[in-house]
Amino acid sequence: MSSLTTALTDGTSGVFSAGDPAQRVLDLARDHGWRTYAVRLTQPTDKKAFLKRAAKDLDLPDYFGHTWDSLADCLRDFEDEPGTLLSFEGIEQLGAKDRATLIDIFTERVEEGTKPFLVVVAD
Repeated sequence: MSSLTTALTDGTSGVFSAGDPAQRVLDLARDHGWRTYAVRLTQPTDKKAFLKRAAKDLDLPDYFGHTWDSLADCLRDFEDEPGTLLSFEGIEQLGAKDRATLIDIFTERVEEGTKPFLVVVAD
């Protein structure tokens, strides 16, 4: 958890894998003043179902188009101070292709965003 704690303290962006429970990760981020979101998948999920879930869990705007491109666009709008942390549980519930696409979207947001953005794939 120390690298995550350092990222939260320093305002660093990144995609992390955490062996800690999602709630612990979310609590740590909130303790550092970060805005938090959580997505939790508990059963096999296809792209359509995932994007519907993401719209709800990430409180995406009404104009969200339920496509990968639209998700990427909406994540660019997450510009909170000191940063935004997204906890993701159950990524293994997505198919391999959708999982890879989602990680690419998260990585792109991390690299291009102007405010700190952390994605934690939690146990």
